Amino acid sequence: SNTTTTIRSYLERRMWRNRAQARDDTIRLASSGSDPPTKGSRRWGLLIGVSLVSFIVFLQIASFSGNQTKNQGQTPNNLKYDVDNTAIPPDGFRTQLPLHQNPQYEGASPFLYDEKLLGKEGQKPPVNGNPLHSDIPPVLSLNDLTWKWRERIEVPSPHNYSLMPFPKDLVWGEGFLEFESARKKLKFEQQGEQTKRTRNALERFKANILNFSYYKKKIDHGIALIDSRNFSPYGMKVEDERKSVPFIIKWTKSIDYPSFQDDESYSLIIDGASITLTANTSVGIVRGMSTFLQLISPRHYEERIIVPQVKIFDQPIYAWRGILFDAARHFHPMDVVKHTLDSMAFSKLNVFHWHLSDDQGWRYESTTFPELHQKGSDGQYYTQAQVKEAIEYAADRGIRVVPEFDMPGHTTALLVAKPELASRAPPTSIGDKWGMQPNAMDPTNPATYVFVQKFLDEVVPLFPDTYYHIGGDEVRPEFFKSGPEVDRFKTTNGLSGKRLGLQLYFNKQVSNMLKKFEKEMVGWEEIIEDGIPPDTVVEIWTHPNNYKHAADRNLRAIGSLGFYLDFMEPASKHYHNFLSGAWPGPPERFLGGEACMWAEFVSAQTIESRIFPRSFAIAERLWSPPFLQSIDDMYFRLDDISFKAQLFGGAHHSYYLQMINAFQLSPQELPHFIAFANTLHHGNRRSDNDRHLNAHTELTDLVDAVPPESRTCYVLLDMCQQKDHRDKVMPLIRQWLIEWSHHHDQLSRVWTNHPRLEPYKVLSRNLALTATGALEILEGKKEFSQHFERELNHWKAHEILEGKKEFSQHFERELNHWKAHEVNKLRMCIPEALLKLFTS
Repeated sequence: SNTTTTIRSYLERRMWRNRAQARDDTIRLASSGSDPPTKGSRRWGLLIGVSLVSFIVFLQIASFSGNQTKNQGQTPNNLKYDVDNTAIPPDGFRTQLPLHQNPQYEGASPFLYDEKLLGKEGQKPPVNGNPLHSDIPPVLSLNDLTWKWRERIEVPSPHNYSLMPFPKDLVWGEGFLEFESARKKLKFEQQGEQTKRTRNALERFKANILNFSYYKKKIDHGIALIDSRNFSPYGMKVEDERKSVPFIIKWTKSIDYPSFQDDESYSLIIDGASITLTANTSVGIVRGMSTFLQLISPRHYEERIIVPQVKIFDQPIYAWRGILFDAARHFHPMDVVKHTLDSMAFSKLNVFHWHLSDDQGWRYESTTFPELHQKGSDGQYYTQAQVKEAIEYAADRGIRVVPEFDMPGHTTALLVAKPELASRAPPTSIGDKWGMQPNAMDPTNPATYVFVQKFLDEVVPLFPDTYYHIGGDEVRPEFFKSGPEVDRFKTTNGLSGKRLGLQLYFNKQVSNMLKKFEKEMVGWEEIIEDGIPPDTVVEIWTHPNNYKHAADRNLRAIGSLGFYLDFMEPASKHYHNFLSGAWPGPPERFLGGEACMWAEFVSAQTIESRIFPRSFAIAERLWSPPFLQSIDDMYFRLDDISFKAQLFGGAHHSYYLQMINAFQLSPQELPHFIAFANTLHHGNRRSDNDRHLNAHTELTDLVDAVPPESRTCYVLLDMCQQKDHRDKVMPLIRQWLIEWSHHHDQLSRVWTNHPRLEPYKVLSRNLALTATGALEILEGKKEFSQHFERELNHWKAHEILEGKKEFSQHFERELNHWKAHEVNKLRMCIPEALLKLFTS
């Protein structure tokens, strides 16, 4: 009966969603192919797929339940996991239950901390130094609706647990395991080589669990350690071992600095009485710990910690899963670097691509050439001690640090300090505008290579990773000097006829220098040229044809095309960027991908909100099988993981509140303003033409604070699409619309007292008018016509900077005056949801 209930629960949850994409996931999970199926195969395979999955799920649950009863108090022995050969999946793991996760916030908005999280007294929790503020006023009940509404219509299930990236193979059990309560505590047992890294990983893991306990206000309970040491950062007590839950951690090889070749696979088994985490390497253990933290349920944070019974075998699709962190355009202090590394570890991203030099700044302290950071920066740079600290911090979390010092182009800051290396007239000041600067190092000057060699002698030993990024992007032939002397140089070195022959010569010299350190050169796609050393790794970022150009030359490649976070595109677009179909060469020559966060238009306050949570979706695309395609499931899990990442080291939501709070609104105005701001999303990417932005522009406007996409609008859209549950969602939609219809009046003084917010007044008015008109339609006072639908579509698509028409108070023929307003790249995003509501 339990098996039947579980299958029925899953099918009912999927049926009410009634989305073909979600149904396709069911078929793909039972298939062996990795490429997305065609529409024809989806139709033909639907009935067979559902039947097959139902039968296999029955066998899996029956097996799991039987072993649970038979082996109560023991580690399940039906999981075939060979610690010396983790590449072979255990039997049965291919038949996992399909995804059906649920956010389960119970009032916790992803952008607001309410009293359930901060405590009624507003106490600030000590979560790895996160800058959570206790002076944020209570949030509106509207924000509770954002995540509670699904509990009214979803079928109860024990499997409402979000994982991202989703594991390679997973089988849910039927029950839960409880700890950190009055009855059960965790007792850790380690079986593996003890090193500084493994000790740090375990202590950090315990601290993260205690941080979660802190939010649950259970700090009077402790964790029993197998080595009898009282790890009690908040004065916690050690309980009697008879009440403990064994947490066994086993690994074979301890790794000091992570590398590209590391085995990151792991298995995690949670039964009714114990937890076992097994891996070949200590890096695999770190990945499994992240999965366990994601399994902790927020539903029970006022009572105890609960995790589901589950079997997981997991390993990544790609070994290179990175974040490009641009610290050159705008400098980001060490706490931001560490928050980013914490969130990367939480989502199993493993390469921190540190962009340390560009036209606008040199951000590394050089002892060999101190003029680089003295003249090439605005005084903000990382000391060598800080670089070492970041590398150690990353290594503890299984993350590699790959430095990038851009050469021979993007070197304005370098050439200000070393003008004798310039190919043309040297620059006299650091670049303060965005875009390509016409400056480059001189490949024909022997002094250039003397400098590069001495610099590499200093910097390469600091970074233990095998790979070194030279940049090499956006260098045009006109950046180099020309003339008879240059022509003779090209002829002598076989460069005649090559458009970027001088850059090719430079790259080959640098590659040879790096080989002396046993390092491998990485560069952007512009370095692809006949004659480039075959062991070079190229990063593709502008056009998919460049994958073929790299494969034709037997080069290895990394993909960042489609993962540019500074384009301000939604997570859904990044999620459907399938790298597996882009690379035409041998699979082993494609290393993975990176999400790129270029920092022209971000500051230390905003960069984390631009990287996360969207990068969690990219992390899944780089780790998990490509058959995971459901946007709805992705967003459900993304919200949960984003919230938990904030608890375990991230700070991507905290800065949003800090920036909104910096507008110094009154306690009465602030909740209404946040409700308004949560309905905004970004239009097109900002450019150097917007507001005459440059390196000195303060990025503290509302457009800087608002996240790339509005989660409020996505949830509203999801509610408006529930055709079979209108009776349950309509009261919530109405309450939302009522809040929006009144908030504009509450903000009248904001536009008067805060001139820099005044441009957004028109968007606030549009929101109130939209909500009022929608309520009138719902109450039967107005008819919804095709004319209204056309106007909504026009409003959604049309872009103007200033409103020149007055809006009607009603949705009638005056809707031909209804235009879309975009203010500083922000626009209101609810028309799409209302179209779904009124036309479905």
